[in-house]
Amino acid sequence: MRASARLLPLVVGIAVYGLTQPVAAAGQAAGSQEGRTVNLAKGTAQLVTHPASMRRVSVASADVAEAVVVSPNELLIHGREIGTTSLVIWDAEGGRTLYPVEVTLDAAALQTHFRALFPDEQIEVSASGNVYILSGSISNATVAERAVEIAEASEAMVVNNMSIPRPHQILPSCCSTRTTRGVTTKVLSRRVSSTRSARTSSTRGAVLRSHSPTRSTCSCSTTTSG
Repeated sequence: MRASARLLPLVVGIAVYGLTQPVAAAGQAAGSQEGRTVNLAKGTAQLVTHPASMRRVSVASADVAEAVVVSPNELLIHGREIGTTSLVIWDAEGGRTLYPVEVTLDAAALQTHFRALFPDEQIEVSASGNVYILSGSISNATVAERAVEIAEASEAMVVNNMSIPRPHQILPSCCSTRTTRGVTTKVLSRRVSSTRSARTSSTRGAVLRSHSPTRSTCSCSTTTSG
């Protein structure tokens, strides 16, 4: 009986400890959260504002980005090399926040360069890692080749999504003017002639032509009837 009495407090203590452990772990998990992704170009800096006072900060890869605390809830992220890393902030309230950080090429600088070189072109520049993505509408293929060459000069990969609009073909207007009982109307007409001999036939007003090269000519005439 005495041995059982001595073991009873020990068993109760182990049971209480086992019940409290999941609650503590859940409390720690609840204090962790993920913040917004910090996107910045290599050689630039971005200010990050944390909602609570910071107690400690850490960057997973110091070669990619550097964090400098400038106030109790503000820090400056410097993009050092192209790549991705993580920023972790522990605050005074016991919370922990993870911020994904992505350092890319400087798309804004290349965009400004293109606007100075090609003021009449609509070239848009974006970046993802070590890749420049060029898009927009341009006037001719020469501009596209030149833009790609400039982007590739930075030893970056370039994705060319630029487009060149097709020129619109303007067909000649063919008309004849007919006046009937004082009312003048315009009737469209077209005369088709072939540079080589072509067999044609008329079926219900439709003209069936061979595949020989053709040339369209127009004539306008005025017809007046009482």
